[in-house]
Amino acid sequence: GPDAAGSYAGFEFEHFRFDSADTTSLSANRLFSLLEDRTGRIWVGTVDEGVEVFTPGQAGFKHYRPNRDRPNSISDNGVECLYQDAAGLFWFGTLAGGLNRLDYGTGEFRHYQYDAADPRSLSNNHVTSILQDDQGILWVATADGLNRMDPGRDDFGHYFEAEGLPNSYIYGLLPDGEGQLWLSTNYGLSRIDPATESFRNFTTRDGL
Repeated sequence: GPDAAGSYAGFEFEHFRFDSADTTSLSANRLFSLLEDRTGRIWVGTVDEGVEVFTPGQAGFKHYRPNRDRPNSISDNGVECLYQDAAGLFWFGTLAGGLNRLDYGTGEFRHYQYDAADPRSLSNNHVTSILQDDQGILWVATADGLNRMDPGRDDFGHYFEAEGLPNSYIYGLLPDGEGQLWLSTNYGLSRIDPATESFRNFTTRDGL
């Protein structure tokens, strides 16, 4: 539960930590990611205890963890990134369980995972960043490749070094005001134009 509040430079802070005696406390103190959704709920991706949700005005956290008895539960305990799309659906990128989509109303998860037998599956199960662009395309960065889910589809196109990436390990995604997407990789910065699927790469020679 929350600890005593503290203050700094005029701001008030309330602390939330794991408490083994309180089942509604945070499940862990090691956290990866945060998201405030459109209703003001705070979502927390943890390193090894799934996803936590805090609703202002209510006591404690709601927990989402893998459950072998519930195939529609979240697929992995490590949740590196969180995203809410234009339709209000929640997407979670995990360390080893691929991409998860949550329907908050039903509490059920849809899993998208790498399948060597399916060339349109997710390219890698370590998801590092998620973004939906102005055209409704869902972009999913992974430890091996960039994935693109077009509106109305439930599978992925892929981009690797062969398609123009400087490196297939992608850390982050960021859109710009011109409809292009920027990616941080192990070998510099890359920009993709979704309309032409062309890349422009930037390295130390460009001033990085």
